[in-house]
Amino acid sequence: MAKKKELPSLWERSEYDVISETKTDTELIAVLKTKYSGATVICHIPKHTKEEEEKIAADVTYALMQIAFTGQDISHMKNMEILMD
Repeated sequence: MAKKKELPSLWERSEYDVISETKTDTELIAVLKTKYSGATVICHIPKHTKEEEEKIAADVTYALMQIAFTGQDISHMKNMEILMD
């Protein structure tokens, strides 16, 4: 019986090289090449004002709270602190 080939980890499959970066007034365009499959990925990374970044961060934080407390009322939660080791 042939031994099944083990796939690289998700971490190993997500490695990439930056081919190029182009900055415009509104965004950063990065071209990446994945090491695992050789796929070329074009990323358009928008530039945000400080106010836009704060709003995005608040929205992401709230979404994470909703995931962490699925099915629970979280309307009383006003602050969230993220601790990193």
